[in-house]
Amino acid sequence: MKKFIISTLLIFLMAFVFVAADGDLSGSPIASESGDPGTSVTFDIVYFNAGATAMTVSSTSSSLISGANTISAPTIGSVSVPANGSATVSFTMTVPAKAAGIYTGIITGTDTTNSTNIESLPYSLTINSKDSFTTSVSSLSFDVHDQDESETFSITNDGSTTLSSWIINFTSSDGDIGKVLDNDDDEMSVSFSGASSSLTPGSSMTVTATLNPDSDMDFGSYSGTIGVSATGSSTKSSSLSLSAELVADICEEGKQGSDFDIEIRNPDDGDDFIPGDTIPMEVKIENKANDDLDVEVEVTLYNTDTGNKEKVVRVEGSIDEDETETFSFDFELPTDLDEDDNYELFVQVHEDGNEDDSCDYESVEIDFDREDQDAVISDTSLSPEVGLVCGDDYRVSIVATSTGADSINDLYIELRDADLDVEENSDTIDLGDFDDSDNEEKISFDLSLPNDIKEGSYSLEAILNDKNGNTLDSELITVTVSSCSEEEAVGDLNLDISEDYSVEGNELTLNMIVSNNGEDDKVISIIVEDVSWAETTGTEYLSLLQAGDEAHGYVYLSLDDTTEGKHDIQITVSDDAGNEVTEIVTVDFGEKAAEADSFFAGVNTWFAEKTPGSFWILVDVILIVLALVFLRMLFSKK
Repeated sequence: MKKFIISTLLIFLMAFVFVAADGDLSGSPIASESGDPGTSVTFDIVYFNAGATAMTVSSTSSSLISGANTISAPTIGSVSVPANGSATVSFTMTVPAKAAGIYTGIITGTDTTNSTNIESLPYSLTINSKDSFTTSVSSLSFDVHDQDESETFSITNDGSTTLSSWIINFTSSDGDIGKVLDNDDDEMSVSFSGASSSLTPGSSMTVTATLNPDSDMDFGSYSGTIGVSATGSSTKSSSLSLSAELVADICEEGKQGSDFDIEIRNPDDGDDFIPGDTIPMEVKIENKANDDLDVEVEVTLYNTDTGNKEKVVRVEGSIDEDETETFSFDFELPTDLDEDDNYELFVQVHEDGNEDDSCDYESVEIDFDREDQDAVISDTSLSPEVGLVCGDDYRVSIVATSTGADSINDLYIELRDADLDVEENSDTIDLGDFDDSDNEEKISFDLSLPNDIKEGSYSLEAILNDKNGNTLDSELITVTVSSCSEEEAVGDLNLDISEDYSVEGNELTLNMIVSNNGEDDKVISIIVEDVSWAETTGTEYLSLLQAGDEAHGYVYLSLDDTTEGKHDIQITVSDDAGNEVTEIVTVDFGEKAAEADSFFAGVNTWFAEKTPGSFWILVDVILIVLALVFLRMLFSKK
């Protein structure tokens, strides 16, 4: 019995020892902390070891919860707690952008050598109420050409309140809202898209800023401020700076790569020219790439006041690796330039077919000084251009254009070449100033090639003179004569265009007869020259023309509402053997002449040209027959 009692006491004693061992680890209550989003808070955990040996305590935390909102568990280090002693472990948290409130969690300390020896301690973090947001950038920079350009930035709610009623706007450095203005009040609008109606704590949104310049916007630098505001518990505001450089649209993707070194050797910066002048361009280009390159050189005359590309000329070439080539070519200036505007000549170079990755340019400014009275030959044309043989008729047309600030009278054109046996003077013409509607005149010369002329190319010189015989401008017109063998001189195709044209409303119809004088069937096509005073709306003809046959054809044109006076139109018929014949017909609309008058005048001309004698004989016979009938009726009366 005594042994039983002693055994029972030993069991109770061992149980007491084990219970005491399980309870060796304890901790002090953890003080609550609070802070604004973005700030740091530190928690201190004090552990006590009531045991006889030291222990290492690891600490873990649950997530911190406030209603439906959660803060991820922080990471806490381990600490060594001495026997019958205490130790403190600390951890720091950055207060996150979460909704304001009290967030609670549990920290569990565990004896690493005895997992049943644990201590659980509650703790809490209070996130203060704070309105706050940040933008991803402090400034936006734009390179703008002649079209919309966009950049993005993001806004993040880094506070603890939901922000709504977002307002994003732009104010220029001059105080204009939603736009910037140049010196003559052309504008570049600034707009925004993508903003959410509200933004919860920790959320972000992407905003797109778009600049849209007027086509006449002056090149240069523009700036302003983007204002951003929203409402939480109060109104919060911030701003970004905006800068924009409006530049000429020369390279499609802006300057790309470093393949070229460009030197504009002529003209020089600031050179003076007269509208209509021809600039002998000289551009030196070095290939700095690692390969031989095929290149395209593009010269653009830019009006920097209006943003217009007044003229573009392109030339192609090749440059070996590490070599330099000089490109020389003529650049003819337009005649209608405004001398009060500013102009730049841009020379752009890119690898042929690879402008997106290889493009560079340089530019020079040029000035214009318009003469009081001046004119140039602005255009020349030859019809037909090809296929001329000895004895053929052809037409040379020359356009004289006024380039002076005042009207100019009594101009005339000389046309000269001894080989072509041409020595012609036009009638005198009067032109308005460069900006008038009557600032140009087209003069045509109908000529014939000599029968004994040899095959080759000849140069007709067209000379524009003033009333005193002074030369204002001249152009060389190349006339190419093919072999004058009998077979080529005769040809198989013939085109006869009737002056029996008709006008209904704004619709003009031209009639023609196409003849196949050859021994083979021909597949023909009709091509109508593009003109500024009308638009070709269709053609109607028999495409398969049998040997020895002729067929009617029709050309339909839609007239401009302002069409009046005389106009030329060129019609070319070609066959599947490569032969072609070209004719020019002149239509005269007078001063808004009546449609019926145009029609009957055309009919009369057509018959007069085709059968001038037989037509009037037929008219006389009809009149005599009518007179006899009338007399018979008169004398047969009772």
